[in-house]
Amino acid sequence: MAIKSEKLIDEARYHYYFWYVCFYSLAFLIGMLSRIYIDQNSTFDVELALPFMAIDLLPPVAVGVIIAGIFAATMSTADSLIINCSGNITQDLFGKKKFNSRQIKIITLCIALIVLLISLLNNASVFSIVVFAWTLLGISFTPILILLATGFRVRFNIFLAGISLAIASYMVCEFFELNQTLYSGFLPFLLNLAFLFFAREKQNKSLN
Repeated sequence: MAIKSEKLIDEARYHYYFWYVCFYSLAFLIGMLSRIYIDQNSTFDVELALPFMAIDLLPPVAVGVIIAGIFAATMSTADSLIINCSGNITQDLFGKKKFNSRQIKIITLCIALIVLLISLLNNASVFSIVVFAWTLLGISFTPILILLATGFRVRFNIFLAGISLAIASYMVCEFFELNQTLYSGFLPFLLNLAFLFFAREKQNKSLN
């Protein structure tokens, strides 16, 4: 974000963390209150706790503001993530610094269609989808970050092979319900880390 002077960075940081703590504290409080106020049963969707409480406790105008805020936050987040994803594909995967407007629009449209297809075909809750996405990110990128932080280097094709191994092993664990006994993604993380580590050793020996 733009700032007038570098001297205002500390002040901006204070404002950010103040509202960050306030927002997540209120979100946590609403979640705890919803468990007390709303009758918990197997058919209730926990993601509807906030609008459900708003309808029961607030006047219609306030309910409209709450619903509008939910839609605004959802659209803003989805828009930012789609743009970031298309930017990562064009600059990181393709390795090009300049794309014409038509190419960028086509890539962004493809990303949006893929996201729409996933949302239509997946019957899981938003929370489950987010946990699934973060799990895949963790098992794919955490091992390579650990190796890079400790001074090792891994070739890009080895890195892609490690990601494929991690995702495939995660799907196998899900199919055989191994994640019910272990922390979800723990075994694929270890497999990816071990694979990258031993591939790094073989790579160094071949270079020597």
